Amino acid sequence: MHQELLDPLRWLVHPTPILSTLDPQCPLIWYGSRSRGVDDPVADIDLWMLVRADELDRVVEQTRTRFFPVKIGGVEGHITLRTPEELASAFAPVAMETIFELRGCKVIRDQNAIASAIHDRARQEMPEEVRRAWFAYHYIQMRGEHRSADNPMYRGDPAAVLFGVVRTLEEAMRASMVLDGEPYPYHKWLYKTASKTGNGAIITPLVDQAIELIEQGVLRRVGDEATNPLSLLLRQIRSALIEAARAGGLDGPWLEKWWYHIDNSRTAIKTVCWDASAS
Repeated sequence: MHQELLDPLRWLVHPTPILSTLDPQCPLIWYGSRSRGVDDPVADIDLWMLVRADELDRVVEQTRTRFFPVKIGGVEGHITLRTPEELASAFAPVAMETIFELRGCKVIRDQNAIASAIHDRARQEMPEEVRRAWFAYHYIQMRGEHRSADNPMYRGDPAAVLFGVVRTLEEAMRASMVLDGEPYPYHKWLYKTASKTGNGAIITPLVDQAIELIEQGVLRRVGDEATNPLSLLLRQIRSALIEAARAGGLDGPWLEKWWYHIDNSRTAIKTVCWDASAS
């Protein structure tokens, strides 16, 4: 498979002549689930091909896309054209999901070490200021999403309760991973990845309990949220994160009076950088 990836244009589902005019040695990055060892019938192949800005403009002008389907070794996938500058922009402001992919990617072709330099930056330890800002952000988002489910629980509005609970659980898992100094993936892989980190391994069993309660029909329960089993479970998750944050050196008034800090938390994640060289 690795050798076949070296020549992805050969496997284009819809041959696109303009792609053959690109530098044949342009950097190539294999990312996504298969690059991390997932091998099942529904896992596809994800490739980034790094090109110059003028090359990208030329391709998009002619094809109206930067996304091209491939089928390599019988496995479907796609190539996405990116510029090195676009990928490097994930470091300032921080784009956690992209950094997660860059950490776990495999550089397939990289004549001038352009892709390797980006890969190495992503693999650096998460800076403390990033950990603090992003944990506070996701913790505060979690508290807000939990609060948004209060009235729907009282009214017995199952769809609104579901939306609030799911978003609360997502934010809790993101917060747990950041607290561990780990960037997180997009939601499809969030649970599985969080379950392998220290604080994530504390939160994900509680997520399992929430799923069980939903299966039991608790979404349709009518009554005070203070006695709702789902809300009580979300409070347990909140307490676990507060305890873990304080044990990890993160404390402040935002842990309790979170609503005063919503705007500041949103601003903070826009100003912290992954490393000093980010621009």
